[in-house]
Amino acid sequence: MLSERVSTVRVENVLRGLNHFSQRSTHTVRVTLRPLTSHDAPKSVEDLQAELSVLCTERQSLRAAGARDGDLERNRLEIARLQLELSHALIGRYARTAAA
Repeated sequence: MLSERVSTVRVENVLRGLNHFSQRSTHTVRVTLRPLTSHDAPKSVEDLQAELSVLCTERQSLRAAGARDGDLERNRLEIARLQLELSHALIGRYARTAAA
């Protein structure tokens, strides 16, 4: 009986913690990611991974500091853009390898 009560209290505490997330409104912005164009110098996979690492660390710092939604959104968009660029770089690298 006591273990059931302890489990119920734990579940209630978890649910209370999850409610915190539902109380904060989420703002989304419609964007179009900029495609890679011919005048952009292609970056290496390793350079893109390093840039992504910096942006992810920056995002963690922004969150820890309670940054504004706009700052987080700009960071998120830059991460998404670099992930897209990294995907293209990886496809290019392994497509050349497969063709050889």
